[in-house]
Amino acid sequence: MADTFMGDLSQIRLVHILRLLVSEGKTGQLMLTKGNDSGEIFVENGDITHASSTLNAGEEALLTMMTWMIGKFNFTPGVLPEEKSIRSSTDKLLAEGSKRIEEWEHLREIIPSTDVVFRLAGHKRSDDINLKSTEWNMLTQVDGARSVGEISKALNVDEIGVAKILYNLYSAGLLEVVEKPKPLPEKMVGMEFFKRIDEELAKALGPIASVIVDDQIAEMGEQRDAFPRDKAAELVEVVSSEIADGGKRIWFQRSMLEILRNI
Repeated sequence: MADTFMGDLSQIRLVHILRLLVSEGKTGQLMLTKGNDSGEIFVENGDITHASSTLNAGEEALLTMMTWMIGKFNFTPGVLPEEKSIRSSTDKLLAEGSKRIEEWEHLREIIPSTDVVFRLAGHKRSDDINLKSTEWNMLTQVDGARSVGEISKALNVDEIGVAKILYNLYSAGLLEVVEKPKPLPEKMVGMEFFKRIDEELAKALGPIASVIVDDQIAEMGEQRDAFPRDKAAELVEVVSSEIADGGKRIWFQRSMLEILRNI
């Protein structure tokens, strides 16, 4: 395996990438982006020692990212984490990650992606309903507009946990899939985001930074004054590849990860 490598999670699953890094005793940082979500995983001499994402950190962040079926990844060798949030053995974590992937494969029959939207079904008799408190709590989030992913973020519960409950409610006849949900207004990033990305990139590349950002925005078919928030992480990943110096690139990615968490 090449020391530095990147690719697409739709072509190779994260669990397989991690198994390769572990088997070869690698040390470094694996950066991940999926829409507006991003994260990082660190391995040290073949052990997974830290993981964080825009939602959380530690083992749950790692296991959630291992279920991502789309997105981009970029591994940089030799980079160590500033903290260590994972204590469980790597073999145990990889086994649990594989188990979650198998669970997702079962759920995908009804929930092929976290963009699926549910609404309450109108034909279920009320005297047939016998729900747990967690299921009632989930039902209160179902409004015919929120997606599985949005409900996950609203409740601060991992996506697979939300999907399993919604799948059970659907199987019980309490929910139905919204075939054509009403489109919600696309959320845009503010100009403060571009001010920060220009500033941070300039520390690595100098005054040409804003030109590089503008070029990448144009290649993505977008504009600064109407840039979708769910493409912000992708933009960061693309412009960071322009930084040849590995140390500066990692520093830029870490700085932008904090900014992405707050947009």
